[in-house]
Amino acid sequence: DVATMLSTPVLLKGHIYALGSTRGTRSDFVCVDASSGKLLWSQPGFEDYASIIAVGDKLLALNSTGELFLMRANPKHFEEIGRVQACGKTWSHPAYADGTIYIRDGRQLMAVELAR
Repeated sequence: DVATMLSTPVLLKGHIYALGSTRGTRSDFVCVDASSGKLLWSQPGFEDYASIIAVGDKLLALNSTGELFLMRANPKHFEEIGRVQACGKTWSHPAYADGTIYIRDGRQLMAVELAR
């Protein structure tokens, strides 16, 4: 029922979090049970691309417009903690190490220390 889009899914505690198509060409953020393949929930509003990484029990997703989303990895429902316009248009994948996220758009590379 779910076709993942360009981004690489994240597997966390038996659940797959990804950008997927559940209604034609529309891009939704989805959670799928890894053992059954059942779609658990779908959340619209993530543009045409989002790269996703796990940081502990949370997820960071950077969409193509440079908006960075922080979400709790919750298989019961979509749970956004916050979002910020982190950079300009990008299709780059963020990296995370030692409390710092690294983000690149077409003009610059940034290192942003996250609150602990």
